[in-house]
Amino acid sequence: MISQTHQSIHKRIGELLIEANLLTPAQVQVALYDQQQFSSMKLGEIFVFRGWLNQQTADFFGETWTNLCQQGPAQSLGECLCAAGLVDDNCVEQIIEEQARNGYRFGANAVLLGFINQQTLDYFLENLFPDRKQEGHYVFNGKQRIMQPQSRVMEEIQSQSPSGFLKPKEEIDSAKQTSSTSDEDISWVG
Repeated sequence: MISQTHQSIHKRIGELLIEANLLTPAQVQVALYDQQQFSSMKLGEIFVFRGWLNQQTADFFGETWTNLCQQGPAQSLGECLCAAGLVDDNCVEQIIEEQARNGYRFGANAVLLGFINQQTLDYFLENLFPDRKQEGHYVFNGKQRIMQPQSRVMEEIQSQSPSGFLKPKEEIDSAKQTSSTSDEDISWVG
């Protein structure tokens, strides 16, 4: 039989993994049941055995997570995600390349590329980098971007287009208002 203290520690690990959206409550319940049958196995070992987590992720949340939350990480978000086994060096390289292209923060690109989900990113930010949780999704030379990407792209297109090719929004709106076309002039195909 598992001692109460031993069980509460494992329940806590299960709760952490649920909160990080790495496991479902049903998976943790199954693993707790399995642990009653195979008391020599640690809960993390059961998660790995069932293929729900990799060993590195189980070890990270079982051995490292609590200390990181208490002391604050001395690492970047990318290094923490690598230590947790959620991304590898190849993923980090792809994320950084994408970051150079689109200007999104590391975590936002990790989500966009499908390496982690938004809930897992939020969990890491809330617990390890709470001051960064409220920052925007865009960075430029280490500073937050102020303008939205769509407006920046439109400004770049307009600055590079020949005169008259793209008209400012005000001119388009004005042209729409003075247009003589009405709904009656349009023949509808039914």
